[in-house]
Amino acid sequence: SVVFSLMTTTLWLSYGYRRVGLAGGLLAGLLHSVFAFAIYFGRETRMYSLFELTSTFFLLSTYWESDSRGTQIKSYLGTFFVAISHYLSVVPLIGWSAVNVIFNSNRRRSLIICAITTVLGILFIIIVRLESLQWQVSKYQIEENSRHPGSMLFELLGNWTGTAAMFGMLIFLIWKSQRVALRLGAYFFAPVILAWLASAYFQRSVFMPRYFIFLSPIAILFVLIAFQESLKYSRKIKLGFLLLLIVLFSGQVQESIKKIAKVNPPWKEAAMLLNSNAPLKVFTSRPLSLQTP
Repeated sequence: SVVFSLMTTTLWLSYGYRRVGLAGGLLAGLLHSVFAFAIYFGRETRMYSLFELTSTFFLLSTYWESDSRGTQIKSYLGTFFVAISHYLSVVPLIGWSAVNVIFNSNRRRSLIICAITTVLGILFIIIVRLESLQWQVSKYQIEENSRHPGSMLFELLGNWTGTAAMFGMLIFLIWKSQRVALRLGAYFFAPVILAWLASAYFQRSVFMPRYFIFLSPIAILFVLIAFQESLKYSRKIKLGFLLLLIVLFSGQVQESIKKIAKVNPPWKEAAMLLNSNAPLKVFTSRPLSLQTP
């Protein structure tokens, strides 16, 4: 996870430098390095940092259009990598591909990618089956925040501080570049709306932060583009944007510290007990059955 998270930081450094210059590369790389979701899930031995890396690769390879063969290959590779990195990957892929169909001039490629991701999603449902996620039905009924995106999005942006800064940047982008703001907003909310509809229909809880780590690259891309726009205007606007950046970094650092200080279950002690073959008494919040591993 640490390796994948560091690779994502490197990707942002390179991409920000190529698009906005040295200041853009430093901004994107530093923001990812303090981003609470990236830090927290980068410390886990699970697939979520890989999911973030592949989502970032897909997003950056499709946002700025190009008809070059290399860009087209990266778009299809990005689709494949995201699809194999997580079982909920079909949600951002279909959402982002649909947005690309609307906003990109090369709609044929976007339609192909959208069709591929839809087929992959159907195949996933057929192969994996919803019964394997049956335990999430109880979570959906018991925990309200697992069926609504509000608290998860709030946590992603850095609680009150980070959310206020992002809202300020959104106002700036709407003021200066409505189409860009609309497209980035669609990138952010299309997968969330799809997930909410699927969650409500199948009665499964999906709104847990780890499932939505793919929103991190959208938030960082949003900040990078807003920063790029701010460079075109007066010194007052630049200073105002700098203040928003300080507030945003402060919110993410606070959220990161809170997540790192969070008490985790004693997995090491549990593994040592299992290894010693000692009799165990297991307590779990998940309903266990013969049908669910």
